[in-house]
Amino acid sequence: MRKIWRLFTIDFHSLFKNTVAGIIVLGLVFLPSIFSWYNILACWNVFDNTGNLTVAVANSDKGYESDLVPIKINVGEKVESALRANDQLNWVFVDEDEAIDGTMSGKYYAAVVIPPSFSQDMMTFYSDDVEHAQILYYTNEKKSAVAPKVTDQGADRVSYQINEVFIETLSEIGLDIAEGVQKYADESNMNGH
Repeated sequence: MRKIWRLFTIDFHSLFKNTVAGIIVLGLVFLPSIFSWYNILACWNVFDNTGNLTVAVANSDKGYESDLVPIKINVGEKVESALRANDQLNWVFVDEDEAIDGTMSGKYYAAVVIPPSFSQDMMTFYSDDVEHAQILYYTNEKKSAVAPKVTDQGADRVSYQINEVFIETLSEIGLDIAEGVQKYADESNMNGH
């Protein structure tokens, strides 16, 4: 063990006699730790700084109007308005082609596309042919390693807001129908029917 220690101290003293060798050894010792700390600090709290992630939103929803109840429903517009008020991500409102092309080119981290039949599909639970309303979601995983995880949370937030808007819309429809029926009943009573 003594020989090993003596050999180590001789090598250590001779290392600092040669300046170039000393600089290279110090660089090899400290450079990886500096790089590691830089990466740790860069990714320390990613979810607090999501306001810089640009996500394109394309609302192509045409809306829905029933033959039974003449109320125009556009869930896509309500979702868009809820996203405009949301500052968790940098939402950019564009058309569908721009959203998809911008995401594929790297201009946006992700794109959320509300299709033209979205409101109609959401309202099919009244009929026998139930369709599931779907939102198209595109992501660019090449732009950042962490961004897809964050934008996935943004997509979850969009889904949550759609559920909120849908429940609100159904409540409004229910109130409008009840109000219309009451108005019709009152008018029928006044006319003596």
